[in-house]
Amino acid sequence: MDIFSVGGLLKVIFFSIIFGLAVSLAGEKGAPVARALGYLSDVVLKVVTIVMWVAPLGVFGYAAWLMGTYGTTILVAYGKLITLDYSVSLAFFFVGYTIVVALSRLNPIVYWKNIIEPALVAFTTRSSAVTLPVNIRAAQRMGIPDYVTNLVLPVGATCHMDGTAMYQVLCAVFIA
Repeated sequence: MDIFSVGGLLKVIFFSIIFGLAVSLAGEKGAPVARALGYLSDVVLKVVTIVMWVAPLGVFGYAAWLMGTYGTTILVAYGKLITLDYSVSLAFFFVGYTIVVALSRLNPIVYWKNIIEPALVAFTTRSSAVTLPVNIRAAQRMGIPDYVTNLVLPVGATCHMDGTAMYQVLCAVFIA
């Protein structure tokens, strides 16, 4: 189970890159493997979509248990943490991404129009992995080639953890 730890994840990413390169270099013989991996990817994305629809029930149950165990004081404390987290995240989202869009010379109107749905899913689920199917659809709408989307978005969902870093700092302050 060490492979699922933070240090183990890097091994999985490295192996996946080498394996994908090998499948690609195998040409015709690698085509069935590539198709199978594509089918597997589609199935996994459907599993994530199902989990995304069921997750609110679990969150509601956990919140009900917290309220029953600790009373409304926990609600006030969580409210402060959530307010601070969303404020910092939204500031980073609008300021940081606007700078990146401007530096990339992209049309900001097209960018912001297409990123609204993935952004709402990300802010409500707080998960990069759950947002992946919605991000893929948004990238397709923006005209980003599939070979770029299929490489960049999964790696970004795994490695690009700005929100997680901010949240961990805020949680440390909250706990203190």
